[in-house]
Amino acid sequence: MSYIFYMTKKLEVYPNRIRELREALGMTQESVGEQIGKSAVHVGHLELGRRELSLPMLRAFARVFDVSVADVLSVEDNPRGFHPRCEQLMNNWTKSGEAGRLAIERVAECMVELSEGR
Repeated sequence: MSYIFYMTKKLEVYPNRIRELREALGMTQESVGEQIGKSAVHVGHLELGRRELSLPMLRAFARVFDVSVADVLSVEDNPRGFHPRCEQLMNNWTKSGEAGRLAIERVAECMVELSEGR
């Protein structure tokens, strides 16, 4: 629960998810900059919204972080965006077949009930 709160606070503070995604992967601004052909300072400016993100730059960050372009956007710009871990769970659910999907749904329902103390 505190993890979700932490993620939400970070997303509200920054104009995009570059910093969040970079830190989740243990990357530095310099290492990301090398991969997209920009300086660490430039990456920092993009993280803070001091420079506008172009579509090609969004695509470059998405490739580096192995997420969709929409996942690089802020919650305000992409309110239905999912954390990469949630996206992976949804992918697993989709691939699991009918019996697997029902089992995953039951587990999720039980976890919610457990967390609510039912």
